[in-house]
Amino acid sequence: MKAVLCLLASACALVSYANTYYISSSGGNDGNNGRSTATAWKTLAKAGAQTYAPGDSILLKRGDTWTEKLIIANSN
Repeated sequence: MKAVLCLLASACALVSYANTYYISSSGGNDGNNGRSTATAWKTLAKAGAQTYAPGDSILLKRGDTWTEKLIIANSN
């Protein structure tokens, strides 16, 4: 029982460190931090220049369009 609780606590701790990043070509700004819909990045290039950790998510705004590719070169 104690081992199960330790495993569950460890899993919860890992999940809490995952970040979500938002990109919106219509309302974003690459000067933003990308951490909410209100502070979304504008370009895929900005998203590709960041370093991500396992579990991080990158969400693209539905209906927006980009003419560039998303290339993620730096991730763990």
